[in-house]
Amino acid sequence: MFRLLLKHDWRSLRGILGLLALVCLGAGIVGGCAMRSMIMLTSQDDPSAFLIVTSLFSIMVSFVSMGITVAGSLVFCIWRFYKSRYSDEGYMTFTLPATAHQILLSSLVSTLLAMLCMSITLMLGIGILMSIAFTAIPNFYADAARELPLLWNEIREAFREESGPFLSMLVYSPVAVVAEVIVLMLSVTIGSVVVRKLKVLAAIGVYYGINVLVSLASTITMVASGLLSTTSVQFYERFFLFPTLLMLALAIGGYFLMHYLASKKLNLP
Repeated sequence: MFRLLLKHDWRSLRGILGLLALVCLGAGIVGGCAMRSMIMLTSQDDPSAFLIVTSLFSIMVSFVSMGITVAGSLVFCIWRFYKSRYSDEGYMTFTLPATAHQILLSSLVSTLLAMLCMSITLMLGIGILMSIAFTAIPNFYADAARELPLLWNEIREAFREESGPFLSMLVYSPVAVVAEVIVLMLSVTIGSVVVRKLKVLAAIGVYYGINVLVSLASTITMVASGLLSTTSVQFYERFFLFPTLLMLALAIGGYFLMHYLASKKLNLP
């Protein structure tokens, strides 16, 4: 049943996600052409001020558009979570022969998968933008090909010397993303279970309250990491270690609280 739920959730997301991905890639192409034009204009003795302003505006719009597509995909996923679990459609969902864990996890996994796809799309969009822009620089790619081995060796050496902070950051990032999605889903769950009307506003208020508490706890952990560290390497390792543990606890606690509310306190019409 979990596989069927996940398949259904993904089908409900993929159409809008595909459209947002196309917008993101299109913004990358437009931004790349605008940046290429900007580079070529600045190399001229008497460039057109109108064209420079137009290129700058196009670059800004491209970056903003790519950011909006990623944020919009997350908002859409959370909206689908609300519609499929806590609206009239949710009544049908919770009457399926599936456990509350399966119902919640299918939405969580589909949302995380959607964010992974959009993150990859964003990196592709930025890569397209920069690839087009750099064609305006003579011999850029030939010079880059010669310098790439040296750059790679420097990165490897830096990672070898500071592997602890790098690994801590790599672990923190996915944990923080999962925790953020769970907090959003938990906020929607609390708003839908506790409040009869104005559920969206209640969910926003809960999300804001949780983030205030998390920010306060993060500040305390950063101060603690500074006090407990004797070297800069220890500081950066603990700088990510304590927030990682905090995000992990938030993700686990938030999920099981959401499961309790959805399985024990939910009263759909």
